[in-house]
Amino acid sequence: MPALRSHAALAVALLAACAAPEKSGGLDPEPVVERVVISPANVALAAGDSFDFSAEAELSDGSHDSLLVSWASTGGIVSGAGVYHAGNAPGTYMVIVVTPDLQHADTATVVISGGTGPTLAGLTVQPASVTLDPGANAGFSAVGSFSDGSTAAVVASWNATGGSVTQAGSYHAGPAAGGYRVIASHQGFTDTALVTIRDTTTPPPTLTAVTVTPATVTVDPGSTTAFSATGSYSDGSSGAVGASWSATGGSVSQGGSYQAGATAGSFRVVAAYLGRADTAVVSIRDTTTPPTGGTVLFTEGFDDAGVGSRGWYDNTNPAVVATGQHGGAGALQMAWNVGSSTPVKGAAVRHLFPATDRIYVSYWVKYSTNWIGSTVDYHPHEFHVITDQDGAFVGPSATHLTTYIEQNYQNGGVPRLSIQDALNIDVTKLNVNLTGVTENRAVSGCNGSTDGYPDSCYQSGTQWRNEKIWKASGPAFLPNPGPGYKGDWHRVEAYFQLNSIQGGKGVADGIAQYWFDGQLLIDHQNVLFRTAQHPSMKFNQFVIAPYIGTGSTVAQTMWVDDVLLATARMP
Repeated sequence: MPALRSHAALAVALLAACAAPEKSGGLDPEPVVERVVISPANVALAAGDSFDFSAEAELSDGSHDSLLVSWASTGGIVSGAGVYHAGNAPGTYMVIVVTPDLQHADTATVVISGGTGPTLAGLTVQPASVTLDPGANAGFSAVGSFSDGSTAAVVASWNATGGSVTQAGSYHAGPAAGGYRVIASHQGFTDTALVTIRDTTTPPPTLTAVTVTPATVTVDPGSTTAFSATGSYSDGSSGAVGASWSATGGSVSQGGSYQAGATAGSFRVVAAYLGRADTAVVSIRDTTTPPTGGTVLFTEGFDDAGVGSRGWYDNTNPAVVATGQHGGAGALQMAWNVGSSTPVKGAAVRHLFPATDRIYVSYWVKYSTNWIGSTVDYHPHEFHVITDQDGAFVGPSATHLTTYIEQNYQNGGVPRLSIQDALNIDVTKLNVNLTGVTENRAVSGCNGSTDGYPDSCYQSGTQWRNEKIWKASGPAFLPNPGPGYKGDWHRVEAYFQLNSIQGGKGVADGIAQYWFDGQLLIDHQNVLFRTAQHPSMKFNQFVIAPYIGTGSTVAQTMWVDDVLLATARMP
């Protein structure tokens, strides 16, 4: 009879349900999660074994559904998919599942017996740091690192300062601003996350100024310069700001990269941010008009061989010929025999001049129709300018600064300028960049470079040498008759201006230029010739010393005439 009464009761309930009036008006409310259930609730495993757990949500309308959950465990490792890998320590442990809102959780029991498995080797709290407003929440998790290299979430014990933290890792910020900690502990391991609670009672600092750096620059046409904008605030702090950039005389990116235009003059780079602005001044050099109004230091027409009476020394008996000259009654001739490094009667011809920080050299030159130079990609050396930091008879290849004017012939003569300052090399710091360390260093190689031009460092015998070279883009002295023919007279002009010394450091603003028959072929106006080691350095010696180090492979000749030295370019 009880069974019959039970079935009867069920029938009555069903009938009552059928007879109940239908709901009217509106929609049924969306079901919500009432609890989460892990399955199975208990499992026994051998050490090192694995087991797949599942989690299911029970909803308010009585239905069940799967959902995204977070997994954690003790005594082993559980994956984000619920796969539990038992550790090696026998005992009773837990597998825990938690909903994303940290409002619902369930636990399964795992009994591990015997065997070996990975052990906990470290503990990390994630995230490592957060910044919160007072009263705000943040979720933290504890991740274990295990002896087999794996990682997995673990159920840690939580503590906190400056607020409260649940044992699920949910931190609630307190009202007081400051720096605090959230601490997780598990199986003897501990890690800490930093919590910064903002001060929401004090108004944020206001922007008081924007500063553009650098404030002034001098650049060549087409060059690129990086600018930055820094904000200053009412509380005394400062920092980079995302300014809007504009410019004249060129273009500027919204990252502050300015590219100079082609027109010389004074221009502006402007940074604006939150109603504040600042301006940098950009001076674009005129690289097409050389400096004028200089002083002539000396001239030489080589009209006769008596050069000693006109200030030349060292070699006072060079070969001067009275045929084929460019102007006047003669020309200096330098003729190589096969195998020779120096020409006949071709020892160094030197001339001193009043010391100056800038030097303009002009000469006329032509080469024999069979001229091939050294046949390698260096030499012959031809013309040199040396400074007052060395003696009147110094060898030009190892000084405190020598500038070179020459051409290297490779089926056509390619003009080139170069420098060396071998006597400045710190040989105890070879190939060590000393540019940010000391001014007692070389600028042409071996100790670093600040002007960005390639340099080299090499050993010649027992001495260390260096060099920095600038070349024209192609040959100017051409092998065949016509414009640029090597067998005709051509005017070569070169201009060197020493860089400035500012604030006890050399500034890369020196100039190196080369003209061929009036055409500017080499132009560099950001050269570092010297450091503050030689603040009073000046040019004072001109040397004609043609030299083919490998020996001339043919009998060949060059002629020089109408030399002029001045402190600026002359007509």
